Amino acid sequence: MIRPIAAVALVFLVASCTSKKAEKPNQKTEKKAAAPAEKNVATQEVTPPQPAQPQGVRFNVRDGAKLPQGFELQFRIHGKTVAPAGTEPENPDKGHFHLLVDTDTIPAGTVIPSDKKHIHFGKGQTSAPLDLPLGKHKITLLFADGAHRSFGPEWASSVNIEVVGKAVHRRVYFVGLKDGDTVQSPLTVNFGLDGMELSPAGQNAQDKTKGHHHLIIDGKPIALGQVVPSDAQHKHYGSGQTTATVELEPGEHTLTLQFADGLHQSYGDELSTTIKVTVK
Repeated sequence: MIRPIAAVALVFLVASCTSKKAEKPNQKTEKKAAAPAEKNVATQEVTPPQPAQPQGVRFNVRDGAKLPQGFELQFRIHGKTVAPAGTEPENPDKGHFHLLVDTDTIPAGTVIPSDKKHIHFGKGQTSAPLDLPLGKHKITLLFADGAHRSFGPEWASSVNIEVVGKAVHRRVYFVGLKDGDTVQSPLTVNFGLDGMELSPAGQNAQDKTKGHHHLIIDGKPIALGQVVPSDAQHKHYGSGQTTATVELEPGEHTLTLQFADGLHQSYGDELSTTIKVTVK
């Protein structure tokens, strides 16, 4: 009786092993089928929300800046639209700039006076030359509606500045090189400067009477207040250099000398000059 039972047990064991072997391919198949779903989940990218730009107004200068008379102040705003005075006076989203000199901000809803301390830019201007006596001043940029009613301190920005130096003729120029010249490469270029002082990049950053040279090859002058790029086309001379040697391909080229402050922010067209040269 023992042998038949052992035989039955052996048959049962073989059948069980065969069943488990048959189940393994199915398990692998299930894992392979599930793998793509796991991969898709892993490769999903979530773009984080971008922070909103804060509302308000600001100048193109910082607190403590030293500015020459005639310096071009720029007015900037985010959150409202600039429009001439009288345009939709009841529209809370439109208005124009006012410059307050050595005085307090006007409360919201109050009409801004028109005098030497309260300068209106009712044509919708977004810039103006600095015309203040020498010395230290507090200037406030204030936005108001079409009826000159202040939007209040929330839409104001104040900086303390020092006006230094009388208004003088400021310019940059090439020394010994003029428009239309035929030259050879490498070309040595000399930089000239009137009415400003040379200062290395990173130094005297808030002193708008100082700065350093940049040479732009086959490009345009940099707009006032914009940072001069740093690449093969825009060469920086941040150590205060007044001469440089550049390699140029044969043919016609434009050379633009651009002066900028200690933070590489351009002084604009006033302190730039462009010439054309032909390289043999």
